[in-house]
Amino acid sequence: MVRFILIRHGETEYNKLHIFQGQFDSKLSELGYKQAEMVARRIASEFDVDAIYSSDLSRAVNTARAISRAVGLDVTTDPAFREVDVGSWMHQKVSDALNSAPSLAREQKEHPGTFRYPDGETLLEVYERASAKIEEIAKYSDGKTVVIVAHGGTIRSLAIKWLGYHIDEYHRLPPVPNTSITVVEYEGGKFTPVLIGDNSHVKK
Repeated sequence: MVRFILIRHGETEYNKLHIFQGQFDSKLSELGYKQAEMVARRIASEFDVDAIYSSDLSRAVNTARAISRAVGLDVTTDPAFREVDVGSWMHQKVSDALNSAPSLAREQKEHPGTFRYPDGETLLEVYERASAKIEEIAKYSDGKTVVIVAHGGTIRSLAIKWLGYHIDEYHRLPPVPNTSITVVEYEGGKFTPVLIGDNSHVKK
């Protein structure tokens, strides 16, 4: 059995302002760095970690580095764990993008997993690239605990599929806040989520 601990990166300025960031390399906010230290302390105290992977975007890398310092392991980055590419909606306030394109906003609401962002990706494609990489890691990680620092859309796309739902059934998932922990066990070719979006370590 392999235990995967999926962690969303800390808060960014774009998160605070509700702006689409997608694969833009936005930076952690001051709070985001504090959240990274909080989740690092939790990981070090609750788990015996064998490896750390991260999206190559700096908001994830800097969150992973806090964990790296806490547990004494290096970070391996991989673009497979990046956030969904939101295409031409990048840098736009979420409300502005949705209000300017009512038909696209309706499609995104009704089919969030298969909706293709203008000039970008679908969350189903995010699931496919991230899941393929995780299965590859699992092949040589039996008996280990592996941390992966990624993004909200990436983690949600994985979790909803691993729970056995259609990619468009996002309403079935709890939120995945900044630096929240999602724990998944992999055995016999099956992923079983045991904890989703827990951020009880974050002090308000």
